[in-house]
Amino acid sequence: MTKERRKAVFRFVSVFLTLPICLSGAGESLDYEEVLRRAGKKLTEKDTMILVESKSGLVKGIVNRDIAFSKLAKPGSTFKLISAYSILEKNMNHREERIYCDDKFFIVGEGTRARRVEFSIRNPRIGDYFRCSKYGGHGTVGLAQAIRRSCNHYFFNMSDVLSYDELLISVRRFGFDKKVFQEEDGPAGKIVRCDNRKDRVLSYIGEGDSFRVSPMNMALFFHFLASEGRGKRLYYQREGQVLASSMPGMKSVCVECMQFIKKSLSAKVSTGAESGQRVLVRSFAGKTGTVSNRNSTLSSGWYAGYAPVKKAEFSFVLYLQKGNGKDAYRMMKQVLFGEK
Repeated sequence: MTKERRKAVFRFVSVFLTLPICLSGAGESLDYEEVLRRAGKKLTEKDTMILVESKSGLVKGIVNRDIAFSKLAKPGSTFKLISAYSILEKNMNHREERIYCDDKFFIVGEGTRARRVEFSIRNPRIGDYFRCSKYGGHGTVGLAQAIRRSCNHYFFNMSDVLSYDELLISVRRFGFDKKVFQEEDGPAGKIVRCDNRKDRVLSYIGEGDSFRVSPMNMALFFHFLASEGRGKRLYYQREGQVLASSMPGMKSVCVECMQFIKKSLSAKVSTGAESGQRVLVRSFAGKTGTVSNRNSTLSSGWYAGYAPVKKAEFSFVLYLQKGNGKDAYRMMKQVLFGEK
C-alpha cells in the first residue's frame, strides 16, 4: 500500500477507544491509542479490528465499529478451533487420534477418476476431491498438529467422529446464531442446517453455507478461549453507557479442552522492532483463516488470538475484506510488534 493510499484510507476509518489495557506483571499499561493508530493506518473502511480485555470482558477498542457488528462472513479456518473444541468436549481421547493426510478428500467417492474441485462447487460427482491447505498433504497428524498446520484433511475426516448435528449444538452454545449486543444495529449470526454432504463437510473448516458470523461473534469466542472458559460476559462502553452482551458467560466450558487448543496454536515472540517502532507486547498466539468467495476470485482474511502467550491479558480479532489469513497475521504482527 502506497503512502498516499494509506492517508486516503485513514480518513474513512473510524476508531472507538475506551480505557487502556493493564498488562499484569508488566508494570505499565498497553499504549492502546498507539495500537489503534497503527491499525487505523493499515485497515481500509471495510476491515475491522476488535480488542477485548480477558479479565473484565470489556471491549477496549474497535476499528470500524459498523463492520465489527454488521458484517457477516464465513469464519474460514479460525472455525477449526470451534470444531476442535467440539471434538474434545465429546471425548478428550480424540486428541490422540491420528490421520494420514495425503492432500485429497473425496467428497462423494473415489471412483475411477480424480479431479480437484473448489469449495464453491455446487454438485460434486464421484472422483471430485477437496485439497488440503498444503499441496501434497501433511502426512500423519494428530489434532494438535492439525490445528497448528491448519490441516483441512484432518477436520474433513472428523466429520465421521463428530456428527453435523453435534457440531451445530456446540456452535449455538457459543452464541454464533445471536447478536452479541442487542442494543447495537446489525444482524445476528446465521446458522443454516444443510442437507448435502458437501456443505456439511466444509462446515468443519468454516467454509460452505452453514455459518455466517460477525467479527464480534468471533471476538466473543476468542475471549472465552483466552480466559480458558473462565471469562465473564462481554461489556461494551458506548456514549457513557455500559452495555452487557446477551451471552452471560459459559458456565460449563471444558477448561481442559480450551487449554489443549491454546497449547496447539502457533505463537510468535518478538525479537525487537526492526522499524524503530516500540514493541507493544512481547508475544501473541492465534489462528489464521482464509475465506473463498463464490462469485469472486478475491478472498477475505481473518486472524484471531490473544496476547501475551503465557498469560492472556487481552484477545483480538482482525478481519480483512480483501486478503487472506497470512495478510491478516502479518498486519497484526506489524501492529503489535512494530515490525515492517
